[in-house]
This record gives sequence, structure tokens and C-alpha cells, in this order.
Amino acid sequence: MAALESYGKWDHLESDEDEPAYAAAWEAAKRASAATRDREEAAAAADAAQREAAAAAQRAAAAAAAAKEPAPFNFDLDAALGLLEDAEPAVCCTFFEALSRALFNSPKRKRAAFDAGALAAIVGCMAAHAGEADIQAKGSRAMRHLCFGNDLACAAAAASGAVAALAAAIRDHETAAVRSEAVWALTTLCGADSEVNVKAASRTCFDTLERIANDLDPATPKTSAMAMFLCEKIRGWRCGGNR
Repeated sequence: MAALESYGKWDHLESDEDEPAYAAAWEAAKRASAATRDREEAAAAADAAQREAAAAAQRAAAAAAAAKEPAPFNFDLDAALGLLEDAEPAVCCTFFEALSRALFNSPKRKRAAFDAGALAAIVGCMAAHAGEADIQAKGSRAMRHLCFGNDLACAAAAASGAVAALAAAIRDHETAAVRSEAVWALTTLCGADSEVNVKAASRTCFDTLERIANDLDPATPKTSAMAMFLCEKIRGWRCGGNR
């Protein structure tokens, strides 16, 4: 009986008298929750602002560093390329020599030249002066220096007409200088395991390459060796059922 009397003080029903206390507690809880949410949103906004400020600082630093970097070429490449096709043969040869020296062993300049449209400009100049042996030789050398180690340029060679231009050079000119430079440039393009370039060479100059490969002139052994290499590449491609 005593136990029942001791627990009896908890055995009662909620009455309307308790509602104000519950309402006040509920309002206090809502205010606390809202305050917490406001603090979290403010912290998130501050973090976002800090990240944006850091990104802006990085962009500014990158822009400043780029501004300090010297131009890839010590001449206006865009202007020179624009004038190349209509220039006199001697001017074209001088430009090709300067371009070859600038591109040699310089990946940064190779990429800048390719982005500026150098490959298409070289092809256009060689086509415009198809009968000029010096332009064919020096244009082929400039093309080789542009494409060696430059995957983007090699990938664009066939579509830009570079392979066709080199094929025309070795087909139409029998001078050692033209054939040496053009075959070397073709080797650079096809040696990059580009099936597209090998296909283009197969269709434009395989017969000429075979003749050069069989011409064992002691004065041009390297040219003959490179022509043999190209012929083997083409034969290997054809053996796969391609023509």
C-alpha cells in the first residue's frame, strides 16, 4: 500500500494547465534551432567566400606569371604565317630556316606554332611554290621540326594535306636535298604509329618510296634507309587487309 502511495504522485493526466509551459519550451527550441541554422549558414557562406578568394588569388598569380613569360618567338608568328603564301620564294626559304631553328627541341614553340596554324601555312606555301626545290626542301624540314614529338601536329598531318605535300615533293623533285628532307618528314609522321598517315602515304607515294628505297646511292644512304622503313610500314598496314 505504501508503494502504491509513493508512485501515485506520477499517476496523473496532463491538464490544460501544462500547455503554456509546453508552448514556451517549444518556442525556445525553435528559436535555438533557428539560431543554430543561422550559424551554420553563416559558416558555410564564410567558407565559400574563402574558397572563392583563394581561387581568385590563384588565377591572378597564374595571369601574372603568364604575363612575365617571354613570347615563344622573337617575331610575330601570326603575321608571318599570314604573309607566307604570297611571299617571294627567297623570303619563304628564309622564314622556313628561321622557323626550323626556333622549333628545334622546343615543345613549347612547337605547340604555339601548331596552334597558330603553322602546319597549314607550310602546306599552303609548298603547294603555291610546287616547282621551287628550295621551298620544298626547307618546307619539309620545317614540317619535320614542327611535328617531331608533337602528337597534335602528327594527328592533323593527313587532314591538313601535309602527307600529300611531302608526297608531291618527292614525286616531282629528284634532288637529294628535297628527297632527303621530305622522306625524313614522312618518316616522322608515319613513325608516330599514325595509321591515318601511313594510309595517306600508301595512297600517294608508295611507288616513289620504293624507287628511293632501291636506289642505293652511296651519297644518300640515310634517305634510302628511311624509304625502306616507310615501305615496310606501308606493307605491314596493307597486310592487315587495308589498301
